[in-house]
Amino acid sequence: AFASEVALKELLYWKTRYHDNLKDMIKSYNKGSRWEKNEKSNADAEKYYEEIQDRIRRLKESKIFDSQSSNDQELQKSANSNLDLDPIGNAMPQTLAKTETK
Repeated sequence: AFASEVALKELLYWKTRYHDNLKDMIKSYNKGSRWEKNEKSNADAEKYYEEIQDRIRRLKESKIFDSQSSNDQELQKSANSNLDLDPIGNAMPQTLAKTETK
């Protein structure tokens, strides 16, 4: 659970930095921002992105999550609750930690 919380926080950080650009977000999750300045890092990050896209496509095709679609809202709440945790010492921008106003 801890590793997934850290991964989620990092992905959300890159999502904010790249204004929801999924490709840049995934490339940066893999290589940080090195891919922007280094041709080899960019090639590696592109390959990683393509592998992730392939996995996503295969998961969607398998329809393994169809029975889980009714739980999407609960999963999102659970993921959002992880934002309150900061296992890496406030390294991510505070704007990522959204609180519900209900």
